[in-house]
Amino acid sequence: MIKRFGAVLAAAALAATAAFGIAAPAMAQKSVNITFVSGHPPILPWSIHYLKTLIPAVDASLAKEGKYVIKWNKAFGGALAKPGEELEAIQEGLADFGQALTIFEPAKMPLHTVGYAAPFQPTAPGVAAQVMEKLQKDIPEMGAFWGKYNQIYVGGGIAADVFNIWSTKPIHSVDDVKGMKLGGAPPTANWVNGTGAIHVITGLSENYNNLKSGLVDAVILFVTGAVPNKYYEVAKHVAVVDFGSTFGGGLTVNKDSWNGYPQEIKTAIMDGVHAFEVAFNNQLLVNGEKAWAALKKTDSVIYKFPEEERIRWAKALGPLGKNWVAAMEKKGLPGRKVLDGYMNGIRAKGYKFPRDWDKE
Repeated sequence: MIKRFGAVLAAAALAATAAFGIAAPAMAQKSVNITFVSGHPPILPWSIHYLKTLIPAVDASLAKEGKYVIKWNKAFGGALAKPGEELEAIQEGLADFGQALTIFEPAKMPLHTVGYAAPFQPTAPGVAAQVMEKLQKDIPEMGAFWGKYNQIYVGGGIAADVFNIWSTKPIHSVDDVKGMKLGGAPPTANWVNGTGAIHVITGLSENYNNLKSGLVDAVILFVTGAVPNKYYEVAKHVAVVDFGSTFGGGLTVNKDSWNGYPQEIKTAIMDGVHAFEVAFNNQLLVNGEKAWAALKKTDSVIYKFPEEERIRWAKALGPLGKNWVAAMEKKGLPGRKVLDGYMNGIRAKGYKFPRDWDKE
């Protein structure tokens, strides 16, 4: 009897709301759990904007319809994966969404290392990333690598600002690096081979201690990574070689997660990625200027390489493009198509290389 009376009251209430034009309570939002991974802590331009721009933009996009809400698990700074481990974390489903750094995966993502076979390229951040984004769409074999690791590439290409050298002793010419141990991500070995220097694989978060302990004499990195991590405390000499700004990876979603998302979630993610790309590239320019200004206030000794010395360094490296193409084609990959597309894409942006790596 009580249950029946309650049902009658509920029906009457609904009828009343309709009769008087009172809106009925909205349907409850459906909650979707998403784990976002970045091995870097939020002190670098891209990781800052994952939190500041990307995730809020996804939430804002969903709020327009109000049908879904995401419960985020934000795994930053090694909480789930260290830098270079994110690709595997997303592949295995430990994370649903996040940064996947090709710079640390030359064996798994070989075609994406093309920029490291063509150094001394654009110094404007974002140019290389724009070219790489287009290549991944234009060359199916290139874009297909993400699917091999159970991922959907959604954009957000990361191209840090220009790579230079932080060292414990002065470097004023290519001759000065002979016998030195230069640390850097795996692909930066191309920029050292032929100079007489020894390349040591290191990561951004390890460089400070590696320089302090003497494990390396110098590191190849960008100013927006070096200054926040205070490399100037252990490596006061900065050689502005201008190796260029290269593609380091982007944002991917686990394929199984992606296939399980309703269209509203997919659309919101893409809206967030677009907002991130705009904010990140704008911020990178600002951060670069601020980082150089901050560096000049330390006791760092900054030396800018003359153009003729950059050309000397480029010529000391051997035929990087030719060697890269041969290595790719030995694996059955379209190395020539990728290198030509990359070099011509950069040239189309108005940049001239000091050495035509694709024509040797």
